[in-house]
Amino acid sequence: MKLAASVIFAAVLFAAPASDQADTSGLAWLKLLDSGKYPDSWREASTYFRSRVPQKQWVTTVQGVRTPLGPLVSRYLAIATFTKTLSGAPDGRYALVQFQTSFQNKANAAEILTLIADGEKWRVAEYIIR
Repeated sequence: MKLAASVIFAAVLFAAPASDQADTSGLAWLKLLDSGKYPDSWREASTYFRSRVPQKQWVTTVQGVRTPLGPLVSRYLAIATFTKTLSGAPDGRYALVQFQTSFQNKANAAEILTLIADGEKWRVAEYIIR
């Protein structure tokens, strides 16, 4: 029983820094969107993201989605989970991070980021807003 508790404690202890790093990377990337720096957000995204979405297409799409929402009012972390596999993606270390977000023109939105570990840094592989 003590061994199981120790293993669980160790898993929680080592997951916390990864979670903090993923959350921090995700927030930094979202701040690029908040400030309208869409080309920079594309450049800071993962290689996987950039290989799937050309920069011009990303800028046009995200601008069309984010501009009508208006400025950011608030954002907080709702949940973060980790996995090594995602459907349709190569195996790796992934963080699925969801933020509850309020914009001037949309009070209740969810921003969902899939981040992939790229060396020591977490980079965005997918962005969904609902």
